[in-house]
Amino acid sequence: MQCSICKSEYHDFKTYFVHLNYYHNISDYFKCPFENCERVYHTKSSLKKHICGYHGVQNENNVCMTEIQEKKSDSVTSINHITTDEPTEPTYFPSVSDTISHNNYSNESSPSSNFEVELNKLLLSFVSQLYSISSLPRTVIQTIVQLVTGIFTSEPILILKKALSSISEECSSMLSLLQNSFKNLGTDYKRIECLKKLRTYTKPVPKTVGVSEDTKSVHGSVEMTLINRCSYMVPLRESLKSFLEVPNVLDDILNYEKAICKDNVTLRNLVNGNCWQDLRKQCKDENILPLTIYYDDFESGNPLGSHAGNQKIGVVYATISTIPPKFSSRLENILLAHVFYTADKTMFGNEAIFGPLIEELKFLEREGILIFSKGHSTVVKFCLANMSGDNLGLHSILGLHESFSSNNFCRFCITSKHLTKTDTKERLENIRKTTEYEKHCQDKIGIKEECVWHQLNFHTYKNLTCDVMHDLCEGVHRYDMSIIIKQLLDSNYFSLKTLNARIKFFTYLRTEKNCPPSVTKQHLLNGQLIFSASEMLCLVRNFRFIVGDLVKDVNDQTWLHYLRLLEITDILTSQVFTPELLGYLTNLIESYLENLQSKFHCTLKPKHHFLLHYPRVIEQIGPPILVSAFKFESKHKELKAVAQSISCRKNLPLTLATRHQLKTSYRLIVQDSFSDSITCGKIIHVQHYPSELNEAEYICVEYYENNGVKYNDKNVILYKYDINFPLFYKIDRIFVKESDHTTVSFLCKELETVGYSSHYMAFVVEITTKSRLVTLGDCDCKTPTLIRKLNECFYVDLKS
Repeated sequence: MQCSICKSEYHDFKTYFVHLNYYHNISDYFKCPFENCERVYHTKSSLKKHICGYHGVQNENNVCMTEIQEKKSDSVTSINHITTDEPTEPTYFPSVSDTISHNNYSNESSPSSNFEVELNKLLLSFVSQLYSISSLPRTVIQTIVQLVTGIFTSEPILILKKALSSISEECSSMLSLLQNSFKNLGTDYKRIECLKKLRTYTKPVPKTVGVSEDTKSVHGSVEMTLINRCSYMVPLRESLKSFLEVPNVLDDILNYEKAICKDNVTLRNLVNGNCWQDLRKQCKDENILPLTIYYDDFESGNPLGSHAGNQKIGVVYATISTIPPKFSSRLENILLAHVFYTADKTMFGNEAIFGPLIEELKFLEREGILIFSKGHSTVVKFCLANMSGDNLGLHSILGLHESFSSNNFCRFCITSKHLTKTDTKERLENIRKTTEYEKHCQDKIGIKEECVWHQLNFHTYKNLTCDVMHDLCEGVHRYDMSIIIKQLLDSNYFSLKTLNARIKFFTYLRTEKNCPPSVTKQHLLNGQLIFSASEMLCLVRNFRFIVGDLVKDVNDQTWLHYLRLLEITDILTSQVFTPELLGYLTNLIESYLENLQSKFHCTLKPKHHFLLHYPRVIEQIGPPILVSAFKFESKHKELKAVAQSISCRKNLPLTLATRHQLKTSYRLIVQDSFSDSITCGKIIHVQHYPSELNEAEYICVEYYENNGVKYNDKNVILYKYDINFPLFYKIDRIFVKESDHTTVSFLCKELETVGYSSHYMAFVVEITTKSRLVTLGDCDCKTPTLIRKLNECFYVDLKS
């Protein structure tokens, strides 16, 4: 026998299994060692049985190397052969691509056999897609399956079967298959067992975190009893393996990482940062990928109800940091790693809750996982590079003080709270250093307990992280926009009624779906606007156009202060950084905070202080928007939808984890790799096509949407960027190549750039009569914007 990994030769089962266990750490995943045989087993006995019976081996202890010349025709097991009535351990796991994507029959097969295979594929895809709808409870899914089964066995089908039986036995046989189509998928248990055998469902594993007291009634009397408290972990080794074995996923990730690492100057991803560069030097393996872990709590029920807090859930998500940005925010690319009750973390501590997950990360860092892709096997290792979350969540799992009123609340430095209220520069002498961690633990300088994550190649002081969503959008923006609006109202530039009317009827971009609500007097009295992060970001970006024409004094200090905040926002939400930009950002933040104190007499809050550390943190982790909580908070919606769709609250973490994994099964069944999500509007009939386009190949559409970015005839695109006079075009018509929908051209009107307005932080343009056909791929910026008319002038802003 030849080892499929290192090609070593062995002549008995015992030595071969010892080799797999001790040299490759394989104990439950056995690939057939014979050439051209792709079968995989989870038990040693199943592999032995297969080799002896299928490859002609006469003696288990002396394996002969001759194989049967004629292979059995059923080398790939189709899903119609899967029986799920008994919960036995499956001996063979067919690959999803063999089972679903490819035909499991030859051209010589009978129509009835072909029909059976295709019917089973369709039904499996159907039930897994039902599981992917988070708002559908599993009981409702069972009802739907029963209703569909009822249609297949209804009287019209019986009449049709009787009529066809006299004409064709083949057709009658096909109808019989249709009537019994849900035989192996008729119950929730059978469906889950089928998904297990296809290896598209990873079962959540319970992990005991401690024991708590409870009461129960025994013969009318109340007795005290002990119950085990469990968290539920989804093994990352299995989730990552299934994810990376989806066609082209691993190649796309490695190619993207290779492309961005060619540039040693700009920061485009976490792997360009100093933190990963240091980790990479310690890990000599070529195929090692960075992992980002996100932790947060969410309320699964009514947060204002009488049971608020009782069902608060803590979740840990994991994602590969080098997924291309246009795909990284898709929820299916964020993996669920751990689910538990928040109360259990409070009661039993971080070690009890996160211990099993840390052991899993140790395995991924030390041993890695074997990925089969395009006929080749590759060992891929993973290293925890970044831990994301809101400030409270990060401090709680990193062992830091959770009160931001404490004297040393900052996780980046040991500056006292008194000084942070006035500091406008980062105190480099107070930066926390790894060599001083033990001393800080002993003296309790901002540290509550030793960090449990230090068991990995991870350190709280070295693997820095910051969150734009909570620090900026739900922090600085809330406080400072309240001050800015109040000052502008006091200057009588406009009234609160005028402001709210303009916010309501302002023309937002189609992609700005979370438009800001009205500003209330109570907001201004409380000193903060209670908006969501996306609403707040939308308001800050568009506030210049909403009321900028009403602010007549171009040197108004309040307006200039707002423009500084807008510039900081544009930079921090950018996806590309250079050393020069980081230097400019440092000076901009310092001048902004100085102005906030001198002009508005404000005391700086903790989130203002965090801004001082951003330039240094960005050097370590790259663009902060790529590791922010925006995409992870969106992931909560899936689990919240499940929690709200069910009435039972017994063992809610298990329910949520199970349903999430069933949802993931659909993605693995359809083998959905990284691909552009493209949507086109209705076709518009035009009389004259541009001469550069072939009318037979292109169609004119109302709008075009690619990965959430929507283009229509009101948008403006940046064709060529020049710091003085960028070239903008206004879209008139959109032409899409009908064969692939990826080639897009815009028939545009040229906009002549005549200057720059510092009052609006936008370029002044004039609309010309010059027309030009522009290809989307040739544009320097793919993000569309709008042309704004203010005071008889037209303005266009740059989008990051």
